[in-house]
Amino acid sequence: MCSPKEYQLAHIPGAINIPLFNDAERAMVGTTYKHEGREKAITQGLELVGPKMAEFVAEGKRILHEHQAGTLLCTAGEVACSKSMATLFNFASIPTLTITGGYKVYRNAVQQSFANPLHLIVLGGKTGSAKTAILQALQQQGEQIIDLEKLANHKGSAFGQLGEDPQPSSEYFENLLFEKSNN
Repeated sequence: MCSPKEYQLAHIPGAINIPLFNDAERAMVGTTYKHEGREKAITQGLELVGPKMAEFVAEGKRILHEHQAGTLLCTAGEVACSKSMATLFNFASIPTLTITGGYKVYRNAVQQSFANPLHLIVLGGKTGSAKTAILQALQQQGEQIIDLEKLANHKGSAFGQLGEDPQPSSEYFENLLFEKSNN
C-alpha cells in the first residue's frame, strides 16, 4: 500500500502492492502535509482515494483468488492509509490482518537479525569453478544455502549483471537475505 516508487525501493519479499497513490499523487499529498498540515493532506488523500475504492476491493479479491489465499495481510502502523485499507477490505468481506507497526517493525527485525552471530561456511573459488552448481547440489541434499549472487541478481566480478534482472536496492537485498536466512 505504498507508492510504486517506494515498493520498487524495498518491500517485504513476496508482498503484492496495491498502491493507494501513484508516485505523483504521493508527492502531492506529502507536499500538502509539509506546507499545509495533516488535516489538509488527509482531505486531499481522501479526494484522490475515494473514487478508487471499488478498484481496491476488486484487486484485493483478485489477489485472494489468484493466490488461493484466505486472508490479506496489511502493514498497518503509523500509515493511516494501510489501516484504512484493512478496514475497507474487512468491510467488503475480504478477511484482512495487519502487521502492527507495519514495515518499520519488519525493517527493525531485519536490521537486528544481522547483529546475531551466525555459523557460516563460505564457498569460494575462481570464476567458472561451479560454485553455484555446488550450492544447488547442497540444497538438494537438504542443506540450507544462501546464494548471494542470485539474491543480488549479479554473477560476480567477471560477468556482473549480464543477463540478470536489475539489482535490488541495498534495503531490499537485506530483506531478501533476512528471509532466506530465516527459512
